[in-house]
Amino acid sequence: MNRSLRLGLIAAAVLVAVGLAAMALPFLVSMSTYKTEIEAAATHATGRALRIEGPMRIAFFPSPGIDAQNVTLANVPGGRAAHLAEARSVHVALRLVPLFSGRLEIAAIALDKPEVHFEVNSDGEANWTLTRVHSGQSHAGHIPSDLHIESITIADGRVTYQNTRSETLRSLDHVDGSFVLPASDHSVSAKGAFVERATPFRFTASLDDTHKLLAGDPAKVSLGLDSEVLTSQFKGTFTRSGDSDGNIALDTPSLRKLIELFGRAVKVPGGLGRLSLHAHIARRPHLTTLSDAALSLDGANVRGQLAIATAEHVPMLTGSLDVDRLDLNPYLGTPHRHQGPHEEGWSKRPIRLDVLHAVNAALSLSVGSLDVHHLSIDNAKLHVLLQDAHLTADLPQIALYGGEGSAHLDVDASGAVPAYANRLRFQRVDAGAFLADTIGVDRFAGTAALDLTLGAHGENADAIMHSLAGKGAIVLANGQIHGVSLGDIAHTVEAVLHGSAISDEALTSFRTMGGSFAVDEGVLETHDFHLASSVLVATGEGQVDLGNRTIDFRIVPRAVLQERDGRAPDYGDDSGGRYGVPVPVHVQGPWSHIHFGANFSNVFTGILQNLESGRAPFKDLFGHTDHRQNSAKKHRSVGDMIKNMLGIH
Repeated sequence: MNRSLRLGLIAAAVLVAVGLAAMALPFLVSMSTYKTEIEAAATHATGRALRIEGPMRIAFFPSPGIDAQNVTLANVPGGRAAHLAEARSVHVALRLVPLFSGRLEIAAIALDKPEVHFEVNSDGEANWTLTRVHSGQSHAGHIPSDLHIESITIADGRVTYQNTRSETLRSLDHVDGSFVLPASDHSVSAKGAFVERATPFRFTASLDDTHKLLAGDPAKVSLGLDSEVLTSQFKGTFTRSGDSDGNIALDTPSLRKLIELFGRAVKVPGGLGRLSLHAHIARRPHLTTLSDAALSLDGANVRGQLAIATAEHVPMLTGSLDVDRLDLNPYLGTPHRHQGPHEEGWSKRPIRLDVLHAVNAALSLSVGSLDVHHLSIDNAKLHVLLQDAHLTADLPQIALYGGEGSAHLDVDASGAVPAYANRLRFQRVDAGAFLADTIGVDRFAGTAALDLTLGAHGENADAIMHSLAGKGAIVLANGQIHGVSLGDIAHTVEAVLHGSAISDEALTSFRTMGGSFAVDEGVLETHDFHLASSVLVATGEGQVDLGNRTIDFRIVPRAVLQERDGRAPDYGDDSGGRYGVPVPVHVQGPWSHIHFGANFSNVFTGILQNLESGRAPFKDLFGHTDHRQNSAKKHRSVGDMIKNMLGIH
């Protein structure tokens, strides 16, 4: 017999033997014995009753082993779900040879439509904490104590999580995965997919030592999660109690969609777009800390440390952060820029302050630029305290429109109507940009020093501006008023009559301008307005209705006379002869159509005085004096009178 034939016969004999053994397995092995032993061993190992409710039989497909139908693992007493885990069918792949000696060696387990129900009760106790049963009861059979499973596969599974304390209910559906447990060590690796709220996810995971994890010691883990809304990875350590420590990387094109995906309503009206986070994370019960964090959200870049405590119903944030730029208006529901001066009325769109109810916070912030409620602030140092929807922010050092100073902001959203309080003290501020951005007035330019203490309440910008109350003072230097030339009004009636003193192109330049004021119910009132330049001085008083966007103001400019012989005319008042005749200007109307009107009664009085004294009617009224003539009354001819009236000499 040649060698090839001999090998063929041997192979055929082996196949026959295997076939006979397979046919004989149901008779050689008692399934009822092993069913009882499997249930008892699993119950002993987990402290939960394992039951095989359906039939258990020897199977040859997809691999030699045992099939069990309707397998369940009991939940804790009082649990909401009937079982911690259940599966429609379980296929246990066995190694054949050990069976003939009465031993079970499991190669793999395949679960079809399994369900796992994780629960946390009102006391914070988890149902997945298993305890081994200690009993003196002995079990017949040959289930080895060093039982090892090399792989587990899951097809179309479901995982639910219900937390009674936090009122959280979530589920992962259509879970498919494979878990590899090499016999050479105690590691575990996994990969697969699931669906969360109609969004497919892919996952990877690895654990270096299951014995460490089960013993309560930290074990090295690597976790990855990927979908259209999230890409994340964690590498570090993990414990059975849920503590973790490691590095995290996370990126999402829309934080809003991600938050909503996990079942949280997002009431913030704007923002919450792309988020990128890299940090060292440490998690303990009810506390998560981020250190060496680099975060980017809605175009703002943040670095620093942050801690999130979740023991209370409202999370508490603490930390220290450096931010390059921060625009709070999208989150507060206010437009980035208010209505312009040529638009009627303040916005009545509600200002959303839901974000103040979502968290509590105690933060120290350093912000390169900050936009909030139409204020643009640079190089701000903020100390923020948010407690029960009451926000206080101290800014001891900030740059504002080219100037510098300090501010305090208070927003109380805990009541039925939000209340606001602001205190601002600044020097060298660009007055034009500041007034245009805060109240929509664009007629001023100059450098301002301001001291404001204001309070307000309301659910929208219109209500807030109508409720403003407080006091303050503002002084402008080296600037202009657009739309009127008080110098022209003070110096020449002709310019007024021809319209050149009041026009879009007219300007009033000044060396200093300002005054103190009080605000009540949105109306600003002042009685000590003053303005000075090289050609005129002015005083004034009146009201600016911030709520209704109107002005009713009276300014009295007087020309600074240019003397020719060192003497000034005397008009019988207390000016000492240094200023011309006062020409009051009435400033009134809505901000969109401000009207300037001059009152010439004083001018006409001066004309009559000149005529009475025999001088030219307009002579010396507007700063062009000539004292060579005697002011005493003289008898003149008709020709001299006409010449004097016309100013001809």
